[in-house]
Amino acid sequence: MSEKIGSSEVLVVARKWIGTRFHFAARVRKNSGNAGGIDCIGLVIKVGEDIGASFNGRNIASYDYLTYSKYPNRGEMREFLDSYFLKMSATSTGIGDLIYFNFPNGLEHIAIASDLGIIHCCLEARSVVEHQLNSYWKEKIIGFYRYNFEF
Repeated sequence: MSEKIGSSEVLVVARKWIGTRFHFAARVRKNSGNAGGIDCIGLVIKVGEDIGASFNGRNIASYDYLTYSKYPNRGEMREFLDSYFLKMSATSTGIGDLIYFNFPNGLEHIAIASDLGIIHCCLEARSVVEHQLNSYWKEKIIGFYRYNFEF
């Protein structure tokens, strides 16, 4: 059995990561002593860990791994998302859910839907940011997911 956690809780936790610098395969939130480091899937995993997202009775963070490729690998992230998150339709997706993007070069990307647009670790900004979901991003959406909570 699973249910959606309050979207406001997801946003509160995700927004704590804003300003954390981009670092491939890192999982450290910024603090007063350093800029931390995270990538897009790491942000989703760490937010999920903090809100208690799970799969098969285990916290989602227990499925995290850091050996994924730095270079585009069509489908690796999608396979991970399909395995451990609830797949959603565009019409049933809301704040706090996950938006999966794919770029023409094969690069996969994931963001958290917010009331302002999306929260994600943006390579161009070199950090976790929140901004509007404009046409540039909308045209790259290919899937939607939700954190899983099993009781």
